Amino acid sequence: MFGERLRLARKKAGLSLRDLSARLEGANRVSAQALGKYERGEMMPSSSVLLALMKALGEPLRFFMSPMGTALVDVDFRKKAGTSVRDRARITAAVLDHVERYLVVEEILGLESANWDVPFEPVNLSSVDEGEGLVDRVRKSWMLGGDPIPDMTELLEKNGVKVFAIDLPGSVSGLTCLVERSLNRPPVPVIVVNATHNIERRRMTLAHELAHRLIDPESPADEEKAAMRFAGAFLMPAAHLEGEVGRRRCSLGYLELMELKHIYRVGAAAALVRFEQIGIINHSTMVRIFQTIGSGWRKNEPLPIEDATAERASRFGRLCFRALSERLISPAKAIDLLGVTADEIQQELKGPKSGANHRQ
Repeated sequence: MFGERLRLARKKAGLSLRDLSARLEGANRVSAQALGKYERGEMMPSSSVLLALMKALGEPLRFFMSPMGTALVDVDFRKKAGTSVRDRARITAAVLDHVERYLVVEEILGLESANWDVPFEPVNLSSVDEGEGLVDRVRKSWMLGGDPIPDMTELLEKNGVKVFAIDLPGSVSGLTCLVERSLNRPPVPVIVVNATHNIERRRMTLAHELAHRLIDPESPADEEKAAMRFAGAFLMPAAHLEGEVGRRRCSLGYLELMELKHIYRVGAAAALVRFEQIGIINHSTMVRIFQTIGSGWRKNEPLPIEDATAERASRFGRLCFRALSERLISPAKAIDLLGVTADEIQQELKGPKSGANHRQ
């Protein structure tokens, strides 16, 4: 465990073994050869060298000596354009740290939500269109009915999928992976989304990455296209959409399109593609709209969602404050889990001062 975490922290920092050796000073200077032995699990550092490594790499003790025994698996960064070795190490370290802190507080509270509510085992698809057929099965399993999903992040976290937003290369919308745990406990699914993308795009990414957990990667169908079909259908159910828009339309106006994109909380371009997909408009109508009022929609979102609280992964914070309020953890532990200051903890517990607004 320690060796794997040391290697990950070093790669995250963009350092070679020689570079890391040079960062260690004085009596705690360790050769590159010795560092290599630490990473291979052939040696363990002394307490003073461990502290020096923590300082040199900027990682807390819990990262190197985690009692959770977690490891990131089932993620193929090679399919994600623009991810360097350092990017991959940064993402992996951030996900592991976040999930470990999350699992700690869930165990303290005795919650079963650490186990994700699998709607069904991965399905082998023979065609892209079958991706839409998975939507009803998920909605039935999770008792969602046929209405639009107001908050994808909350829905996924409620059902055991950990959601984490991090700055990713612009070409990467997100990814899904599993975090393995010790003691034969079931793995934890994680979806990572690009924090720099707008809310509409992040919602589509969350639905898209959920599909990757439900589609058998050995399927003959194009998995990426099937996942996109699932995502559009999950956020914009055909029956609900037809009830709002009508079964057949010759045209759609700008104001109506803007209202519809806010009802379903999706991008305008994605909504237009979905209308054509289920036959509300034909292909030529879709093309005409993209060439006129929607000419820039694929690059710049019209009337974007600006709700500061939308799709924010807030469940972890709520659980930490619940544990703190119930005196199951100390203020010092809460500070460590949340990564905030003591003043911020007190403000969250006591609320804003008279005349002040709560955090925006």
